[in-house]
Amino acid sequence: MTTPGAYTDQELCIRLPDVTAHCLLRVPQRLSRRPCLLLYLAMDRQTNLNVQPYRIAADEFLAAGHCAASFDLPNHGELVNKYGESLVGIAAAMADGMDVFGLVGRLASAAIDACLAAAPGPPRRVFVAGTSRGGLSALHAAAADPRIRAAAAFAPVTDLASLTEFASVAALPITRRSCAAALVERLADRPVFITIAANDPRVGTHHCRDFCNRLKAAGGDVELVVVPGEEHSLPDEAYRQGAVFLLKHAN
Repeated sequence: MTTPGAYTDQELCIRLPDVTAHCLLRVPQRLSRRPCLLLYLAMDRQTNLNVQPYRIAADEFLAAGHCAASFDLPNHGELVNKYGESLVGIAAAMADGMDVFGLVGRLASAAIDACLAAAPGPPRRVFVAGTSRGGLSALHAAAADPRIRAAAAFAPVTDLASLTEFASVAALPITRRSCAAALVERLADRPVFITIAANDPRVGTHHCRDFCNRLKAAGGDVELVVVPGEEHSLPDEAYRQGAVFLLKHAN
């Protein structure tokens, strides 16, 4: 774990026409001569960079002299709104016609702009990673911004309709457009790492396999690592493996 004295934090304001958010930028004291940036998504920005296991990938980047950053996902942290919190809030917003995952992509691009302007260096390459709903968000961020060189998703949601929170909106076109399968063509030009338990009952390992097969069929460079387990969780080593995958493309 990277200790607080090994880095400094900056809160950056990111403004879009329809929302104002904050991005937490973490810069190591010993910066690489060729620094990169990892954008990590899971829930709110403080949890993403400070709580295990979410912080593991960011800590690996920081230890290598690279920067890490995060912002609150829609309906998390400061972005909780009238629709509610967490996945229930996202589903309610989508039921009202809001393109929540399109917003994730726009927030990611704005966060990258802010980080590249504020970080020393500046970072020369950008990567994205995320867990569960943040894994799907990471894929949306990569699909939305070609500056993102590679992505890693840990136990990602790939089929929103399979989640109980989305049962009432499963048939909506906006839900189908938000699933990982809709992103295949926009992700096929970059490396993608995905890891999931052998039988993840929450997001469905078979949905994850199907997405990876679609991405490979489209010519994508995808590495799928299935680890033993029957829970919606992963060992710490799986997070480190994903970080190593991304760091290979940082040189």
